[in-house]
Amino acid sequence: MSFTELRGEQQRQFIDAVDTFEAWQEAEVERRRRFTGSMRWAERGGRQYPLRKIGSNERSLGAKDAATRDAYESFLSGRERNRDRLSGLSGRLDQMAHVNKAMGLGRVPVMAARILRDLYAHEHGARG
Repeated sequence: MSFTELRGEQQRQFIDAVDTFEAWQEAEVERRRRFTGSMRWAERGGRQYPLRKIGSNERSLGAKDAATRDAYESFLSGRERNRDRLSGLSGRLDQMAHVNKAMGLGRVPVMAARILRDLYAHEHGARG
């Protein structure tokens, strides 16, 4: 098997692609660990409680106060920022795939790359 040395432009593109993919991986792990499920307010006994639901399990974070209000707002805003980040990084990876291919770096078809991303996300989501 022979290897071909990458030219300067190819090296830069490859490094950018790897950096972008690693950023996507971090954002995906964060989504699975911190932002899975949902939160809502519920009233019980005349008091408001933020409830965090993951799967079929729902638990209270305590009675409504400054800390639980902050936790609720932090969850919603963090989840939105994470969604935007993942969307931007996924789009960037799709764009880079075309450039990588044109530069002779496209070793994996786009569909296979998407499947690998999904497998990575599933594997890391199952652990977190």
